[in-house]
Amino acid sequence: MAACRAVPVPDRGFARRHRQRWTILTRREAGRFGSRKFQEFERGLPGISPNTLSARLKRLEEAGIIERRFYEQHPPRAEYVLTE
Repeated sequence: MAACRAVPVPDRGFARRHRQRWTILTRREAGRFGSRKFQEFERGLPGISPNTLSARLKRLEEAGIIERRFYEQHPPRAEYVLTE
């Protein structure tokens, strides 16, 4: 059985600033496994639309909660990581 990494629970200030349902769940998902690709977020958050997920990731990035790392490979890819 794989070891489960402890995921910090967002504080109440975070919840107040980001009241939208998918924002908190997206933040939780970002902290579960380290760096994640967009498709991995989609698999971890069943029911979220791609547009909603994209908007929530942008909002968390603007708030400095996650960081987007872009790799110029072929095909280009991006990963999202929780900031310290």
